[in-house]
Amino acid sequence: AVNSPAFGPFILTAGHCSSLGAGCVLSHQWIQGGSTLGVMSACRFQGNLDVAMISTYGWRNNIGRIHSTAADYFHSVTFAVTTQNLSGVTVCNHGRASGVPNPQCGTVTSLTFRPSGVGDDGNLWSADFVRATYISVDGDSGSGITWPTIYGFGAAGIHKSADATSDYFTKFSRVASYWSLTLTPP
Repeated sequence: AVNSPAFGPFILTAGHCSSLGAGCVLSHQWIQGGSTLGVMSACRFQGNLDVAMISTYGWRNNIGRIHSTAADYFHSVTFAVTTQNLSGVTVCNHGRASGVPNPQCGTVTSLTFRPSGVGDDGNLWSADFVRATYISVDGDSGSGITWPTIYGFGAAGIHKSADATSDYFTKFSRVASYWSLTLTPP
């Protein structure tokens, strides 16, 4: 959950979740479990970003929490990972498909990874994604990636995809900078 000073509360997901194979598709309602989450309001699926924003304005309470385990489904995300060097640290994927009943954690192996393929602009992805060894499965795209520390969970990024050996994610710092976002308080 994030906030924009000019536009209000949002939930982040992967841009390719909005892409539907034909560029970013905006204005459609996102529904989960029969309840409306909000409306797709912004999307970027190129360069160093694979991220989209669902506006929750008028639909639901927007709080900075994440499903962590079967017993802790409302865990606080307390800080934004901004300039920290995550090389070699543990990060966790909180994807619904692979993260039940526990998140899937692994080690960051590269801060400058270039995924294969191209974005919506037809250009190669930039080498600015994070590569890690956590586990993911189809359906985890757009899930929160956290850095568990003694100070709480840090918002590290948004899960993008995987290849045969690793998974990778968009850096939260890039997303926050691109749209001038802050984390929603827990």
